[in-house]
Amino acid sequence: MIEEYLDTRIPEVFDTYATMVQLTDVLARRALSNQVIHAGKTTVGDVRRWLYDQLRENRVGTWFQPDLRVQPRAKKNDTSPAS
Repeated sequence: MIEEYLDTRIPEVFDTYATMVQLTDVLARRALSNQVIHAGKTTVGDVRRWLYDQLRENRVGTWFQPDLRVQPRAKKNDTSPAS
């Protein structure tokens, strides 16, 4: 039920919502690209800091902390499901 409530939009917020979704997509793609991540150098903290900086530059606040985690690649012979 809460998802349906949060998914409800009134016409007055459609444009703002669309802009926020587009900004989220752009920032997420950039944050996970080699524009921000440099193999062997960039830490999870660096990416989080970059996200916070971008939020500030775009004059956007957030009610949650960006959460990033490094996931190791599965071994070639590993057939166990990801958890």
